[in-house]
Amino acid sequence: MPTCCALFLPKAGSSAQEYEDAWACEEDADTGGWRLGLADGATESSFAGLWATMLVRSYAQGRWHPDAECQEELDSLRRRWQRIVTRRPLPWYAEAKVQAGAYATFLGLAVDGGLGGAGRWRAVALGDSCLFQLRGRKLLAAFPFAAEADLPWRPAAVSSRPGSDVAFATAQGDCRPGDSFLLMSDALAHWCLGRAERRGRPFGSLLHLAEAGPKRFARWVAARRRAGELRNDDVTLLVLSSREAASWRRS
Repeated sequence: MPTCCALFLPKAGSSAQEYEDAWACEEDADTGGWRLGLADGATESSFAGLWATMLVRSYAQGRWHPDAECQEELDSLRRRWQRIVTRRPLPWYAEAKVQAGAYATFLGLAVDGGLGGAGRWRAVALGDSCLFQLRGRKLLAAFPFAAEADLPWRPAAVSSRPGSDVAFATAQGDCRPGDSFLLMSDALAHWCLGRAERRGRPFGSLLHLAEAGPKRFARWVAARRRAGELRNDDVTLLVLSSREAASWRRS
């Protein structure tokens, strides 16, 4: 039976309330399809965590579809964000940051069937979070980046400012029972792509961590940070898989 697992941590030294990534997973009980969203709020912008949360929830619930016709839906979300953050009076400096808007990278995955039968997947992205599709021990797809060097230093992001232009990258493909999909925010994507290029086995490690649970994941992240392998940033990993996919060895 397909399941969605979410593992996430704030920066070292930060509280859970300071975590500014956001994620959402929703299953369609009628069709067996899934929608997963992952967003990374830009720390330097105001109320970025809220904006990231609004983006992923709306996408996962099917109320926002990033495509060529998404501007009206996106502007509706932006107006809602504006109403929420201005409900109470703000200091002048906070008002200025609200006017500048919040920013968040975004990655969305929609799977129609596939993990319970042959199906299709579609993905959209803006920024540096990454998606990987696995079949057995084979990497089938990496989106929107396939090499660590391709990850942008200053990634594009979705703005909360009304009328701001967005141009999402898109990808699609086939899926079968037993496939796994891994979605991860930028710090983990850097580690994963870098390790894969050095002939490591990052996907086996991450699938094992998804099975082991949040405490094991927290210890693993702390160890990678201490070793200088993983940047100290919010970390989020979403894994959509079925039982048949659990054939990876640790690495």
